[in-house]
Amino acid sequence: MVKLNGFRLQSGLRDLELKKQAAESEFQDSLHFFANESKTSPEKLMEVYVDAERKLSHLQEIQSRYNLKVEVSVRLNEKNTLKMSLQHAIKLVGGAARAEKLWREATNGKKSVRSYYHKDDSTVRSKDNEYAQPAMTPSQIASQIRDASRFVSALREAIQVGNSTNVELDIPANLLE
Repeated sequence: MVKLNGFRLQSGLRDLELKKQAAESEFQDSLHFFANESKTSPEKLMEVYVDAERKLSHLQEIQSRYNLKVEVSVRLNEKNTLKMSLQHAIKLVGGAARAEKLWREATNGKKSVRSYYHKDDSTVRSKDNEYAQPAMTPSQIASQIRDASRFVSALREAIQVGNSTNVELDIPANLLE
């Protein structure tokens, strides 16, 4: 049993990814050589690559177990917190950040890509010069942005706290070398 935290797992994953990428980048060049050149053999590079790939997948599995084992508290407001696994918080933060971005873009009245080429505005019907009315006031949108931003921040904070939690996991000794 090894005691570790999410940051140590992330560091191990980065190290293995770099090792794999280094072997991959040298592989094609190792397939040909000149008489006076000394290069690492393709077999040796492939061995390093496959070993790093195997360790990487194993460490990702361990990271998933870690993320499921650690429980975090997401502070919704002064009175309410939401308890969930670190894995759940990690999966939620991407969608929550995209939702926040959509609310922020709502304040700019972002146009579609086509509108710049075809000069059409989705808020105007040119035949009758009928104009669409906003569905929300700027203050309502600002409130939504604030709520979405607070949720994203709370998730990110919970993830940071969760990743600093030490947990004992059964892992092979040579995996985090």
